[in-house]
Amino acid sequence: MLNGSCLCGGVAYQVDVASGPIVHCHCVTCRKAHGSAFSSVMPVPRDRFRWVRGEELLSTFESSPGKFRRFCSRCGSQIFAERPAQP
Repeated sequence: MLNGSCLCGGVAYQVDVASGPIVHCHCVTCRKAHGSAFSSVMPVPRDRFRWVRGEELLSTFESSPGKFRRFCSRCGSQIFAERPAQP
């Protein structure tokens, strides 16, 4: 099980999967969203992800058509990105 949270701790989640594979995305949008040369991400099945607290603190930004980035409205930490139209 993986546990994570935003910088201020207002938003927390759990992922019930073994870690990996981890991918490093170098696209312009990911680089801008993370302020770095790449973004490290790991795909997680929706049914294995759950909010522990703070879901009401999340804000959403559609960074490209159909892709939504969710982040803490208090501290700005990006929590995850998703494409709801994909299974």
